[in-house]
Amino acid sequence: MKKLVILGTIFVFFVFVLNNMVYAEDSNSLLMDRITQNIINVCQAPTTSGKYWKVNVKGSGDAKIKLKIADVGTSGEATFTKKEWEGVQQVLQEQQAKENADYRDCAKKITPLFLEKFVPESKKNITQLDKDNCLNNLLKCSEPLAVYVPKQSLANITYPAPNSLTVQFQNNNNGSGVAFRLQPILNIQEYNYLELSGLSTKPFHFYAEYKQCTTNGEVVIVQRSKQQVFSPSNMTSTTTTIPINNSIKEPICEIVLNFNRIGESSQFTIETLKLTE
Repeated sequence: MKKLVILGTIFVFFVFVLNNMVYAEDSNSLLMDRITQNIINVCQAPTTSGKYWKVNVKGSGDAKIKLKIADVGTSGEATFTKKEWEGVQQVLQEQQAKENADYRDCAKKITPLFLEKFVPESKKNITQLDKDNCLNNLLKCSEPLAVYVPKQSLANITYPAPNSLTVQFQNNNNGSGVAFRLQPILNIQEYNYLELSGLSTKPFHFYAEYKQCTTNGEVVIVQRSKQQVFSPSNMTSTTTTIPINNSIKEPICEIVLNFNRIGESSQFTIETLKLTE
């Protein structure tokens, strides 16, 4: 299958992040907004990075970065390891080498690292209540993104009710799907199943993928389920349970439902997506 294209904008993703973080101070929200916008600016024109941050590379290869942000009441300084900073530089160099490149992929790769470095509170642990609500329905703590191959398949997401979504897909010559970008990232080692409940106009085949986000911005598949079949029952809610191999040791940042069978189509309303033991 050709590489799938994830539809969505960096703005949508980070609006979701900003709306779901818990901050120690209101200034963190402003700082995150400035960092996000500055990275978008740099990804649009990588040669202008000097306008937005000052870099001091040490003998070890580690880099001390000072943000040029005057209105957030913070020094805006952080240290990146040699590997982290080389990863940022590689993303920017690749972006610069591409003609008419879309800035969104660049920004999506490096913004989480900058937020982690400059806004430590953005990784503050969620409360047990928030965690329970999230695990009971991952739709409450994720940003869904439609996945498809232009001119070969289609996928479109709508929201018929709170905490549910409908994805309408059509696989003409390739697969499609929906990706759930988790916020916060989750450790799923103690769970044995992914439970999917909803309604569908037609039966369809799919499999689930679990992904981790690396420090250099890559999203890596760490596990893929066996082929599954969602078989609706007279447009009443149906539940399918997908086994998880609990060998996943590190937290995951994304779960993808891949509708992989060419020729299939459906209007699929997802009511709940949750982890169970």
